[in-house]
Formats: sequence, C-alpha cells, structure tokens
Amino acid sequence: MNFWEKNYESDKNNARTQGIQDDLQEKISEYASKSQDELMRELLLTANRMRADGNLSSNDLENFYNRVSAFLNEEQRERMRALIEILKG
Repeated sequence: MNFWEKNYESDKNNARTQGIQDDLQEKISEYASKSQDELMRELLLTANRMRADGNLSSNDLENFYNRVSAFLNEEQRERMRALIEILKG
C-alpha cells in the first residue's frame, strides 16, 4: 500500500466514524425531546419486537442492567430493575 492509498483508507474510516457519530447524535436529540411515557412505550415496543425476533433474552437484559447500574443512583437502579422485570415478563 502506498501513501495515497493509506490516506484514502484513513479518510474513509474517518468519514465512517463521523457518520456513526452524526447518527448517534441525531438519535440522542430525537429521544431527548420525548416524554418519559413516549420513551417507555418505544422501549417496550422495541423490546417486544426484539424478543419475538429472538434477539433479546432475559440474560441480555440482566447483562445490560449489570453494565449500567454502576452509573445510576439508587432511585434510577430501582426504576431500571422494575423495567427489566417488565421486559422479562
């Protein structure tokens, strides 16, 4: 691989990374404008769809809770635990 090919690959990777960051920022902005009820409704619909497709298991939910619970305060952990139990339901 020569110099210009390295730069081209680097530019492609940077553009791909920027695209992912833009998509993520767009999603964050979209969710930030929603009410808690809207977020819960969307979460439950998505979780139900994923479970039906076989892409979400109770184990996945527990692993998610274990990863994020350290970043939550006690009230948030309790709400997250209740939500996980609803999603397992």
